Amino acid sequence: NSANEYEKIPVKLFVNEKQRTIASFDIGAFGSAEVILVYTNYDEGIQYGRLEIDDYPISFDDKFYFNYSVSDVTSVLAINGNGENLYLNSLFKNDSTFIYQTVKQGSIDFSNLSMHQLIILNELATFSSGLEQELLQFVENGGSLIFLPPEQLNVEVYKNTFTALNVDSYGPLDTTNTKVSFINLEHPLYTDVFDDIPDNIDLPVVFQWYKIQLSSRSRQESVLEIRGGIPFLNVYTVGEGRIYLFAVPFQPSFSNFPRHAIFVPTLYKIGIMSIITDNIFYIIGENEVIPVRNMDLANDNVLVIQDLESEFEFIPELRRINKRVDIYPHGQITKGGNYTLFKDQTPLKGMAFNYNRSESEMNFYTTKELEALFIDKGLTTVQILETAGKPFVQTISDISQGKQLWRWFVMLALVFLLAEVLLLRFWK
Repeated sequence: NSANEYEKIPVKLFVNEKQRTIASFDIGAFGSAEVILVYTNYDEGIQYGRLEIDDYPISFDDKFYFNYSVSDVTSVLAINGNGENLYLNSLFKNDSTFIYQTVKQGSIDFSNLSMHQLIILNELATFSSGLEQELLQFVENGGSLIFLPPEQLNVEVYKNTFTALNVDSYGPLDTTNTKVSFINLEHPLYTDVFDDIPDNIDLPVVFQWYKIQLSSRSRQESVLEIRGGIPFLNVYTVGEGRIYLFAVPFQPSFSNFPRHAIFVPTLYKIGIMSIITDNIFYIIGENEVIPVRNMDLANDNVLVIQDLESEFEFIPELRRINKRVDIYPHGQITKGGNYTLFKDQTPLKGMAFNYNRSESEMNFYTTKELEALFIDKGLTTVQILETAGKPFVQTISDISQGKQLWRWFVMLALVFLLAEVLLLRFWK
């Protein structure tokens, strides 16, 4: 927002009050610049971050606060309709990054679904209305779902479920032999997975698959495609979560995808990306709603928001929505910084608040523009004060002291004294 160009502006990154890295950047007049700061988190839990720059004399917005949580594991639940899947078990059960559980379709504990980050629906033949509702609530609150169709799929059953979830439905089975021909390398699922893609890369072979019938109402991204641009894996954004729709079950009779090298990074990244993340910062004065997921809150529990740098704390308004609690600060936070939400002295999550950056824009109305604005708003009792080049503090001081006339009285006193002397001397 400056008309000047700047060079070698330092920017510092602090995490948990320790400086982690520093960089510098150049920026043009009224321009923008992107600075990449690389660091590693070694501890799990809440991470309190702060960015600092130095751009004197506009020094009231030189700190930017943020925070996030680091989890050491991802909770994955596989709901099996036709027995456990060998490939899913081999991947998730032997990796300490995941807490992996399996359950039969008829033994689902609906009350615990929200405790997982990723749910795999492995070849389910039917869906009860209760399961549909729980899945919709799960994904809208930030969870991730993987759909693997059964070998014998009832198109109408899945169509009804997918309509409730607002995703594309399965079509008829296609038994034409083909292979995966496209990988969307721009999708976050494959970021940093490949160092290089050779022209003759060996991709999974597909023996038969269920067509994913695309519609204009769904928000879908194609990640893997069969020859001819046919979806093999689509990703849908539903609420705050994601739904991954595969065109095949993980069975050797459908494809060699479960045995292919791309299988592991695909499922692994889905698992890693399923960790539910919240906003890393909020803007003061914008009446943000702060969700806290998967929290059991008894009537006698007290939630407190506390400033990390001072003793300021307050009890916010709460609203319960199933397993989620929404926090409403209601303007009680007026200072930028990092804050912690406590439940009975136990820290639940971090929250960062920053001032609105529009306050840093040094663009001002002229006197005539202000006068026109006041007239337009019907403000007839407002007077514009012009400083005439004097410091603003001095102008305010002059107003507070009123109009000073003592110099005139001194001058008049001297004039009258002179007049009296002249009268006494020359008047006869």
